[in-house]
Amino acid sequence: MAHGTDDPTWTGPVSALAEELKKRFSCPVALGYLEATKPDIPGAVDELNSRGVNRIIAVPLFISSYSNHIEEIRYILGLKDTPPGGENLVKADPAGEVELTRAIDDNPFLVETLAEQIVAMLDATTGFTNIFSRKTAILAMHGSDTPEGMEGWERATNSLEGRLYRTLSAQGWGFERDDIRHGYLFEKADPQLGDVVYHAIFNEGKIPYVIPVMLSEGYFTGSKIPSILKPVENMYRYPEKGKRSLITFDKKALTKMVVYRAANSLWMPPLILKNGRIVEFSLDRVYEISGEICPGRIMAWRAASYGLAKLWGDTVVNPSDLFVVSMFPPEAEHKELFDWLAGVDNVAYIGQSYRGMAEITPTFSFIDRATGRFITVRTKKDIFGGDEFFELKNKAQAGKITREEGARLKRLKEELLLKLMTTPPDMLFDVVSASL
Repeated sequence: MAHGTDDPTWTGPVSALAEELKKRFSCPVALGYLEATKPDIPGAVDELNSRGVNRIIAVPLFISSYSNHIEEIRYILGLKDTPPGGENLVKADPAGEVELTRAIDDNPFLVETLAEQIVAMLDATTGFTNIFSRKTAILAMHGSDTPEGMEGWERATNSLEGRLYRTLSAQGWGFERDDIRHGYLFEKADPQLGDVVYHAIFNEGKIPYVIPVMLSEGYFTGSKIPSILKPVENMYRYPEKGKRSLITFDKKALTKMVVYRAANSLWMPPLILKNGRIVEFSLDRVYEISGEICPGRIMAWRAASYGLAKLWGDTVVNPSDLFVVSMFPPEAEHKELFDWLAGVDNVAYIGQSYRGMAEITPTFSFIDRATGRFITVRTKKDIFGGDEFFELKNKAQAGKITREEGARLKRLKEELLLKLMTTPPDMLFDVVSASL
């Protein structure tokens, strides 16, 4: 679901994104706009009804879950009884359950994209000397015109900043935590973008790198932000035209953001008993545990979700009853996930080295210690794109990969990442052996 406009330069990329998602997911996908253009949200729901859909996962293509429009969407989908602000909105008529996911908010792939934008700007100015310069990254956000909305914006934005700081620090770019800031464009929102930028320049002597956090380029990125900062136009850095929004900077990044939100709800997460509480082992939990989303971690999450569902169904899993065996070596990317899931003493990593990775490596066993039942699953070879992936991965581990091969491996990893989030479990894994 997107806002909508009569400008085809905005709706065109959104429609293209929807078409890509239709190719990636095996379940039906429909696009609905909130206003100004067709198809609208009720029309998208009607399309899904006609295809026999009885559970809809609605993903809002908005920067913030606290956008003024999210409550309108909730009403349209039947998740809210009264229309906000007396709006004259047409309600949809879904045939079954509707789940509204969070908007982009502090999505891991937004963090990744913002880090890439900032690094690209640093490289474009003075390169790695920026590690030692006095700089600050300032996120330019819409904000809300209500106190309740602003409270939500602040929570999500502070989380986003913390995640972005950890990512940039891990890359060695020399940012302090308070060097990652934000400013809002709505007049009633605090802090105001202009105030934050002026303070950095005149009170701290820093160079602000201003990053618009917006879906598409247009009035805000081309006119509003530059006009606010006109008095200091030569004293801050700003992305060049064509790199000022998520859609124009990296179309694939926006695909990953939407897929992430959908996958977090689509593949029912197992329920785990942790410290006396029942928690979901969701994709959000994976990021919370590891601080990064990568193919190895998503693979382990999908394998565990599949294996635990086969053993425990929809009942709560007690980690003391679970034992996990991974064919990966102990330094596997997913180690912290399985250690969290079952406990450090209840996981065995039996692979010898990443340098000999083969199609047998992505194999996982899940054992119910209380009953002796088990299941062993292996990720299907074609999910990786064939032998080429393993060959390039092993070259990279041995330090013998060329620049061109490295770029090819990066593309294969990105494709693998999307396949792991969108492929149904029976198409993703082979059951090697089981006693159920």
